[in-house]
Amino acid sequence: MNHPLFTSNQTPIYTDAQPLGQGGEGNIYEVLTENLWNPLVAKVYHTQELEKEQQNVLKGLPTREEKIKYLVTHQSYLPADTSVMFPEELLYNDQGQFVGFLMRKAQGEVDLSCLSTLHISPNVSVDWHQLYDRSHIMGIVRRANLCQKIAEVFEQVHQGEEFVMVDVKPENIRVGLNGDVALIDIDSIQVAHQNVVRFPAEKLTPEYCPPEYQHLNFKKDLIPQSWDHFALGIIFYKVLLGLHPYTGSCHPPHDGLTTNAQKIAKGFFPNGSHKDKFSIIPHPHEGFQAMPASLQQLFLRCFDQGHQQSEARPSAVEWKNAFAEIPEESYLDLIPQVPSVQVSAGLKDATGHQINSYTQAMATQQVSPPKKESRVALFGFLGAALLILAYLGALFNNIAGVDPVAEADFAYYKQHVPGEFDWAGNVVEGRRLVLNYNKYGYLNSKGEVVIPLKFENAGDFKEGHAWVKQNGRYGFINIDGKMVIEPQFDGAGFFFEGLAQVLIKTSRGTKVFLIDRNGNAVSKRYDYIGDFFKGRAIVRNGKKLGYINHDGQEVIVLKYNTAQNFNENGEALVGFEEKKYYINRKGQHTRDFAEVTNQNKSPQNY
Repeated sequence: MNHPLFTSNQTPIYTDAQPLGQGGEGNIYEVLTENLWNPLVAKVYHTQELEKEQQNVLKGLPTREEKIKYLVTHQSYLPADTSVMFPEELLYNDQGQFVGFLMRKAQGEVDLSCLSTLHISPNVSVDWHQLYDRSHIMGIVRRANLCQKIAEVFEQVHQGEEFVMVDVKPENIRVGLNGDVALIDIDSIQVAHQNVVRFPAEKLTPEYCPPEYQHLNFKKDLIPQSWDHFALGIIFYKVLLGLHPYTGSCHPPHDGLTTNAQKIAKGFFPNGSHKDKFSIIPHPHEGFQAMPASLQQLFLRCFDQGHQQSEARPSAVEWKNAFAEIPEESYLDLIPQVPSVQVSAGLKDATGHQINSYTQAMATQQVSPPKKESRVALFGFLGAALLILAYLGALFNNIAGVDPVAEADFAYYKQHVPGEFDWAGNVVEGRRLVLNYNKYGYLNSKGEVVIPLKFENAGDFKEGHAWVKQNGRYGFINIDGKMVIEPQFDGAGFFFEGLAQVLIKTSRGTKVFLIDRNGNAVSKRYDYIGDFFKGRAIVRNGKKLGYINHDGQEVIVLKYNTAQNFNENGEALVGFEEKKYYINRKGQHTRDFAEVTNQNKSPQNY
């Protein structure tokens, strides 16, 4: 963003041009400030989300602006240094229209999803693999400590009895290498007063929702805090054991329950009273019996007893106290019983540090794809890499039909359960982007691999196309996996209204331009191209800004030093250092900026 936003007292706020993060509701931008001790970020909602504001006003429904105002002023019970990233200030554009809010920047380097699968995400540094490796007792202890801190944060949120997160998931929890945690995405929280919904939740994720999700309308009905308690149980189970607690395959007539949300609705927890309903229980669930007894009881209360009795689910305080009271040595049995893989004593990582475990070697060297835990267990008796290669064929035959445990594990992995990939996205246009062994591919909505995991990088599908990286270059595939635009670019974005941005590196630096669905260029090459608003997108070459239309034509010449997107009235604020004014979509001057500035100083605009 290259233009200021304003707080309610008209203080200008300047943000970085590139977003720190992008979401379905809005983008997060770093706030440019000299106060390094209290860094801020701005969440700016997408245009379509702000348009809903006007619809809510007409319908007499609560608006986002009202909700953010409430969250800013009604958190007095929270400590000043809370790890809950509540809104701090409302943000408005130069016309006094609500666009977003300020909040403290969460200090965690990654989100919790990096530690919520069987293998630590390959996208994080080797330090994470060293500290949180499940094959070491301290790795498990650190995971338990994370769970305790997460429970402490939720204790803070819940103590006022008016806030329920509703959309609790690992992606909304930031984690630091030092073990600090922070709760983000607070603006989507439910706010209730005396058991009446004041502001509903904005979204949810079904695989983290309790059974009552099937009959409660989260945007209208009162959602109790026991909803969050259920989601906390799922998160803690994933952090400790590496898989979703409801993962597994059921016997007929329940074999149609293929998603975790479906099994949650039935109360089919593989370590609970419905264990007999499962034909395949993945081996990582065995870690449940190795947990300290107090944790086992809490998980059973959450998933088994709590299926029918929501009040039985452990609260954040109970989880916190349980983790705090368990001695470190009690986690010894949770170390996976997997034969160790010997690493050369002289092997070091890129920074020169000694590598002391297989996980570290895998994360640092990446000389060969990591093996699934069950596969490593089967390979253990071979003892050496040469024997592994020699007997690989025979080993696969053994997996297929001799050892029933190995057969179950192999069948489990062949299900391609999203939670068992190193990373899995959401289903978009019928395809779920997944990552395993540093390769990307796609599942369908049933969890079946429909586009092989063979790409170096990839994006979600938009308008039937997804960008992919192959041999260092970017191109596009269709939903059948066919390469429809050959890899030829140095970067690519998703399609929107038939156009996509692509990057190429030239002797004059990186240039960006628009292509159509056939891969044909429809615009000149620029240093920057923005999003389209009212049929116009800002473009920049050097220090000069102008606008193009949807056909890629320069309809407003590049001559301005500053420029903003076109607003709902079809006007854009442009200008030079000494003068700013508004133009229409043809580039014609309509009014001076000074007129609007004087209007915005009037109290009725806020």
